[in-house]
Amino acid sequence: MNKCVMANFGRQNDDMFETCVKSFRSVCPDVYLRVYADIEPKEGWVEEYSVDWRVMDVDITGQMEFVRYNCVMDTLREGDGNVMMVDQDFYFLKDPFDAFDEYEFDLGVTTRCHTYGHHNDVNGGVWYLRDTQKAKELVAKLWPEYCDYHTYDRNWYIGQCFLTMLYEEGYAVDVGWYWNYCPSAGYYGYDVAADMLKRAYETKSVCSLHLKDITKYCIYDGFLEHAVIDNWKGFKYGLMATGNFR
Repeated sequence: MNKCVMANFGRQNDDMFETCVKSFRSVCPDVYLRVYADIEPKEGWVEEYSVDWRVMDVDITGQMEFVRYNCVMDTLREGDGNVMMVDQDFYFLKDPFDAFDEYEFDLGVTTRCHTYGHHNDVNGGVWYLRDTQKAKELVAKLWPEYCDYHTYDRNWYIGQCFLTMLYEEGYAVDVGWYWNYCPSAGYYGYDVAADMLKRAYETKSVCSLHLKDITKYCIYDGFLEHAVIDNWKGFKYGLMATGNFR
């Protein structure tokens, strides 16, 4: 049994999140999908997308990433299947669970399609945990130890830094950016990054598109089949308010 885990903390049920879930169901119609959230689901979501939606009464202030990764660890400890953790800003083109068949690993991570210099080479948007005793033992031991060490930022960076540590220390295998194609607007500029995403979509040359930051606006550019565009004005103005709009 394969399990996909998403965590929707600190945000609404917006167009990007529904686009992510809808595109996932287009390539994985029968895979178990669990969403941890601090809000109730949008009406009809659970039935339409077959989601095990779990509302958690938790304070995420200053520790959103810490809470998200704890959710993954809880799912892995249950056993009964491989686990994929994915962010809410993905668009799926192919079955992401094929990575378990194509690579030998207990823990799988994805590196970036470009370098950031001082940033982590690992992109934490998606990562894989095989249902093995070794994976469970590694996570059970290393995650608490890393949390004790990494006390300075549990909101954004603790998860990605943890994955980078696993990769650099040889605990995790890099399965490549094919599974997490994320050309950054901060690196390339919006127009180039959006064009790269569009070409990858048209050629189906990658498994999934990671629409990070401003590239989320690609869902309104008209080329994604499963894009949800119910609230484009609200999403657009939200990006403008944070400075993340072209």
